[in-house]
Amino acid sequence: MLFKQIKHVGDNFSYIIADDESREAVVIDPSYNGNAIIDFANKNGLTIKFIINTHHHNDHVMDNLKVKKRFNSKINNRIP
Repeated sequence: MLFKQIKHVGDNFSYIIADDESREAVVIDPSYNGNAIIDFANKNGLTIKFIINTHHHNDHVMDNLKVKKRFNSKINNRIP
């Protein structure tokens, strides 16, 4: 399993969790980190299959569509 934490300003973080074999990944709270997420995924041969948001504030969901557009990811609106 691959795990990457990406810090944004303040106390906001995005997370990438990926399977080592399939190279499929999930992103939690893309925040404003869309470019960093896409760059990391490309450099590591990852395909982001899902985007999960812990809640709907802009500092968690801002770059959902940027990541979705690049990888055709499915978005889950929140973690229950």
